[in-house]
Amino acid sequence: MKKLKVLGVAAAAVGMISLTSCLGDGKNTSTVYGLGVVEFSMDAFGNVVTDDYGTVAYSPAFAGLNAGDYVVYTGMIDYDTQTSNKYMTVDVEQNGFARLSRWYSDPMQGDMKTPLPNEALVTEALFAQIYANLGTSSGAFIHSANQNVFIQTAYKDIPNDRKFSYQLFYDADMETVGVDGRKVYDLYLRATVSDPGENVEANYSYTDVFDLNQFLSRATQIARSEGDERIYIRLNYANSFNADTTEVTYKQAEVAAYPVFQEQ
Repeated sequence: MKKLKVLGVAAAAVGMISLTSCLGDGKNTSTVYGLGVVEFSMDAFGNVVTDDYGTVAYSPAFAGLNAGDYVVYTGMIDYDTQTSNKYMTVDVEQNGFARLSRWYSDPMQGDMKTPLPNEALVTEALFAQIYANLGTSSGAFIHSANQNVFIQTAYKDIPNDRKFSYQLFYDADMETVGVDGRKVYDLYLRATVSDPGENVEANYSYTDVFDLNQFLSRATQIARSEGDERIYIRLNYANSFNADTTEVTYKQAEVAAYPVFQEQ
């Protein structure tokens, strides 16, 4: 869990994803903000950060990371000095990246409205998205790496050293609801305070990684059997209590799309 604003890396920019060009000053460069998972590349002979959309970013700054680490990073790409068509070299400062905490997802069990011990109310939550052209489908998609998705949560008036734990739930029966003619899966995000913190209070946002392998594998099978190119997902997050604090009330983020990737 890191308080770095999530911005993405591939292609163009939508929502929280940005790629800023510097062509106006004669330099063929871009500032990128990326998300992904670390793996060792024989092509780069070093650590790279990859995602499910084909982004492969190399920087010497990644040398101290471990394979399997999920990270957010920011840096500069100079397109005139690229030496490979298998990865892009990004100039990342030593403090220009951060490891992200990783959580799991589970089928819903029991009552989802009863408050959890130390339940934290989330002011806002949304999927990090990336613009991608996948041939048969293009547009803004939920950003993922190895079917792990990136979610940003925001809180008001909390200590900046407060720590949270997260749970993400989906319907075990894979039922959907109709939203504007789309079949939408509802996911439910719950947060609890693991360390209250004690520093100065302000508004903060966090980025975390959630393993959605089981859910996305099942949803992809269903989508392929029905000829769909996209899976639609809506994030619900515990945002308030009722009057006597015996139930939590969920707020809904906008529906987001995840692509049905072609079978390898």
